[in-house]
Amino acid sequence: MAIEPLDLLLIGCGLRGTGLVTAVPELLERRVAIVEAGGCLGPGSFAEYQIESNSSGSDFFGWVDPRGPFGDVLEHPDVIALRTTPGNFRLSLLARALRHVGAAIARRLPPSRLVLGDRVVRVNADDEQITATLASGRRLAARSVVLATGIRETQRADLQPWRDKVILSSQIVKGGEGRLFGDDPPTPIVIVGSSHSGYSAAMRFQEAMAAHPARRCEVIVVHRTPVKLFYTGWSEFEASERYPLEAIPDPARDVCPETGNLFRYSGLRHGAKALFRAASRQEVPWLHQIHCRALGEAAPWLDRAAVIIQAMGYDSNTLPLYRNGEAVWSGADRLVAELGADGCLPPGPGRLFVMGMDPYPYRDNSLTPTGQYALRGKQILSMLG
Repeated sequence: MAIEPLDLLLIGCGLRGTGLVTAVPELLERRVAIVEAGGCLGPGSFAEYQIESNSSGSDFFGWVDPRGPFGDVLEHPDVIALRTTPGNFRLSLLARALRHVGAAIARRLPPSRLVLGDRVVRVNADDEQITATLASGRRLAARSVVLATGIRETQRADLQPWRDKVILSSQIVKGGEGRLFGDDPPTPIVIVGSSHSGYSAAMRFQEAMAAHPARRCEVIVVHRTPVKLFYTGWSEFEASERYPLEAIPDPARDVCPETGNLFRYSGLRHGAKALFRAASRQEVPWLHQIHCRALGEAAPWLDRAAVIIQAMGYDSNTLPLYRNGEAVWSGADRLVAELGADGCLPPGPGRLFVMGMDPYPYRDNSLTPTGQYALRGKQILSMLG
């Protein structure tokens, strides 16, 4: 006898997945299953990062209704500690809070509909249903699927000529600078990219040199585009000193409608912002900034580098997707998910939703995380009828 398909299959349940379910808990009133490759719901890879956040603790869990079924998670000490932390926080704190939220979600699922430690390796969508195949060989069929598979960092083709010297920034921000920064650290270290990851990597070297004053190296940050800096509002921006490599915000695009912040999600904050400004004022003797419109212009520095840290952004974690037997994308694709107005991946019936894929729905500040989770959840409920 054929097994009735699930109403919804959530593939991945880190920050985006937990945000979706806790913002719209009505989803759990349907036949929902969750597949998470990790050992628990919630933290994803945040527990591995040994850096500070690029956001404020108050940005998190505002989407949870205190009077709803997940309201009690707001009273957990780890969640309170996160939401009341002034300024920056270590990402391990976010991981602890997410672990508690994930546990609350897991308690509301039947054991048969919670799969941990297994990975979806293929998704097949046809006109009737969507089928996910897991690494274990198990198959799950559902009327709709949400891909919330997180992000990954892969070596870029632009740096292939220097590939033997390239290290991904994720290796550094997860504590890898200790293995690199030994008794005789390599120099110069060239960081390609001026995002939060790039300056977080520079901060890891700053911390290493502070801990071991006898170990010094030169660090060069290659800027390809102007650097976005976070500001609480226009008044702070107008009162602040401008820097040659700083991006100028567009009032029509870069102002958060919820808070008035400029570059709320993409701008450097806290220690990374302070380090950028200090380097711009030439107050950091070991750190140098260069601007190259194209990466080829940086070849002289890349040729001279002992180590190159790639900090050129992250991609969506994709997996092989087939629609009516035809490949849509493979797991190796660098995907930019162009969604329809219903939040689904076209073409075909609107039943394949995504969370947090590139480009993020709020990249231009038009939609906050609170709004993103609620919007996607309501779109899913509308489709399910």
